[in-house]
Amino acid sequence: KMLQLLLFLLPVIFVFAATNLSQVEADMDMESMKDFKLKKTIFSNQTRLLIIAGLEGTGHHAMDAMFDICSRQRPPLCEPEKILSSKLMVYDPPKRLVHGLFGAADTAESLRMAGGIKSYIQGLRDKPGDHLFYVGLEANYRNGMFSYPNFNGIFKTLDHPDIYQLGLLAEQAGIDYRILVMQRNSKAILKSVDRRDFGRANEEPKILIDNAAVLLTQLTLLDRRFYHCINYEDLAKIRTTPQLKQALVNFLHPKQMNSILDQMLKVIKPSKNDPDEPKFILNDSIVIRNAKHDSNQDYLAFQLQARTSLIDNLCKSTY
Repeated sequence: KMLQLLLFLLPVIFVFAATNLSQVEADMDMESMKDFKLKKTIFSNQTRLLIIAGLEGTGHHAMDAMFDICSRQRPPLCEPEKILSSKLMVYDPPKRLVHGLFGAADTAESLRMAGGIKSYIQGLRDKPGDHLFYVGLEANYRNGMFSYPNFNGIFKTLDHPDIYQLGLLAEQAGIDYRILVMQRNSKAILKSVDRRDFGRANEEPKILIDNAAVLLTQLTLLDRRFYHCINYEDLAKIRTTPQLKQALVNFLHPKQMNSILDQMLKVIKPSKNDPDEPKFILNDSIVIRNAKHDSNQDYLAFQLQARTSLIDNLCKSTY
């Protein structure tokens, strides 16, 4: 009898699932995605959604410290969106799997998750008042920093954000979506990653090279007006250069950032440890290893710079 009941219910379940999937596809407006270059059409001085995009070692920990300051104001001048971050990427340490829309472990569920994320973003859009929501920058949380790559999972090369995919959802949800792109010299990136022990020394450079190509592709698919670029070495210059500081204020959120950005930038301190390291790092008490000259490291840095230089070129292009 149970088997007969199951055979009776299977067509009903199939029709229900197919109907729901069709509804998700309709909600996602799949036809509009065929023009692959995403044009920015949503601009708002009230509510914005931000993601910081960059390779591991380009300054996410500095950004985390900076945005911690604006998030601690009362009322907050920027707001970490932990729920949305968890829908995009969440780490399962025992299995070393990254779940969520950006995680490699849940690729088969991408369309279903995308529909739910779009609805959630619409809820953020409709909140009254002025808001600068941001995802990632959670060093001590299961969402991580949203760097390229993010976490040290078994699919590490594939576990990275997709700023293009999030842009599609944000535009369809009607929210002003922004990307802060982090840049840095390739040798400094490799040195930073090695110092922080983010992964196996023999694998990490190759993973970074691949992820640089991924980030480059995603940026190429986006309207230039979606993103603003910052070179890690130039963070202190922004604070002392009114034009650069105002440009960053305007990009992030004029109302929310105007009174707090200077205080946020003060967390960046001069490095006294290594003249070869970029001039400014988050904490100048960090001990930097003075590794011997390594020709292979130079070769890997060249391969990485070949990709990041193209990202630099996109950043130099006009809006």
